[in-house]
Amino acid sequence: MEITFSTGMLLILKNLSRRLVLLLFMGKIFKKFYVSFTAYKSRITGMIPINTGRPNAISPRASRMLRSKFESGELINCTDGIKYLSSAAMGKVGGETIRRTLLKSGLKCYTKPLKPRLLPHHRAARLKFARDTQKAPESFWNHVVFTDESKFNLYAPDGNHTVWRRPGLPTKNHHFHHTVKFGGGR
Repeated sequence: MEITFSTGMLLILKNLSRRLVLLLFMGKIFKKFYVSFTAYKSRITGMIPINTGRPNAISPRASRMLRSKFESGELINCTDGIKYLSSAAMGKVGGETIRRTLLKSGLKCYTKPLKPRLLPHHRAARLKFARDTQKAPESFWNHVVFTDESKFNLYAPDGNHTVWRRPGLPTKNHHFHHTVKFGGGR
C-alpha cells in the first residue's frame, strides 16, 4: 500500500523534520521526547540512535578505577578485580565483564616474562665479578665451562602468570615474574 501526500503536506513534513533535527542537534528537546522520536530522526538523518542495547554493568567511574589499579599492579587478575568492585560497593560482576572492560580501556593481557629476583647485594656482586673478569687473559676463559640449565615439571605447571598493561609502553617491575633459584638459599 502506497501513501501519497500533496505538495503542501510534503512541504510541511520537510519543514517539521528540519526543525526537529535542528532542535535535536541543539539539545533543546528533553530525553523523553527524543526517545519517542528516535525512529523518526533516524529515518530523516540516517543516524543511529545513541542509547541502544543493554546498559553497561560497570560504570565509567568503576572502569577508570579498575584500569588504574591494574596499571599500577595493585590488582593482578580478574578475581582480584571482582573482589575489589564488590568491596567498593560497585556491584557484582563476572570475570568476562572485567576482561571486556580492560580491553575497551586499552589494556592487553600479557604473560609475565621470567626475571631473576636481584637484590642490591646481588647487583653489587655481579658488578664486582664483571669488573674483575673484564681484563682477564684468554687463558682464564679456557678453563670456564658454560652450562645451560633447563627446568621441567613432571606433575603440574607452576602456573600461568599474566599482567594487564598498555601495549607499547615500557615494562615496570611488577610486570615481571621474579624467580629465585633453589628457594632463595637463606
